[in-house]
This record gives sequence, C-alpha cells and structure tokens, in this order.
Amino acid sequence: MLLALLRLFQEPLPDVLKREVMDPIGASDTWQWHGYETSWVKVNGASMQSVSGGAHWGGGIWINTKDHALFGRLNLNLGVWEGWQILPVGWIANSVTPSPCNPAYGYLWWLNYKTSISAVADSSAFAAKGAGGHDIFIWPARSIVIVVRWCDDLKAVIDSILTEIV
Repeated sequence: MLLALLRLFQEPLPDVLKREVMDPIGASDTWQWHGYETSWVKVNGASMQSVSGGAHWGGGIWINTKDHALFGRLNLNLGVWEGWQILPVGWIANSVTPSPCNPAYGYLWWLNYKTSISAVADSSAFAAKGAGGHDIFIWPARSIVIVVRWCDDLKAVIDSILTEIV
C-alpha cells in the first residue's frame, strides 16, 4: 500500500506525512520515517525510498509518545483536527474495515476482532502495533486513546488501564 501511495503522490512519503498530517496536528520535528536500504524505487525518473509501515529491521516510523498520541487523536476524530479535515473523509472507516484475508486487520490497523486486543473494549476498538511494543490503542465508543511503550502484552496492559477508567 505504501509503495502505491508513493507512486500516487510522486514525492517521498515522509515529506507528505510531515506537510499534510504531522505539521497540522502540532507534532514535533523529532519523528523520522525510514525505508530499508534496499527499498529505493524510481518515480518519474527520480530515486525515492519506499518507506515501510512498521519499524521492522531498521525501517519504519520512529516517533515519541506525544506524537503517537496526537496521531491517535486524529484517528479517533475520523481525520478531523480542530475543525479541519486532515485525512480524507471515510479513510478511518475504510482503515478499520476487516480485510478479506484477516478479519482482525484493516489498513495498517489491528482490529479488536473477538476481543483480540481488549476484552474490556467493544469491537469498535483498534490499535497500531509497532515494533518493540510501541502501540496506539483507540476506542471510539468511549473516546479513548492510549499510547503504550515497550509493551510485551498489549491486551493485558490495555485491559488493566481500561478497567481503572471505565
């Protein structure tokens, strides 16, 4: 999917993400999005690195907790930030639609299919699961965003937190 977006925008995706999403939501300038050393492609004759979705094997987005939370809030609010539609209308709904191959996965989001993420939250909940246990949990029905870092057992941690707050 990210290679398709690179070809659609015809410019490096980290530049698009910064301009179209991260700057408008007030994210820091410390996040970085890396591709793999072997992921260079030609787009209109220019070499561009096709970035990966997750931070596996040295690629992906490296981001702090506050920026993770801001991004989570943007997704909780269906792509709207302070009255501005940052992400296309319908993007979040499409992102959390189960894929035909895996009903627990959408577009880069894991879904709370059969309580796979949380036994406390309902099926509207979803999460971004990053390398090293850096995760964003979103529960739209309760307007909750939780960011966890270095988490080995997301379900146990999320359920523990939710039990305390709901």
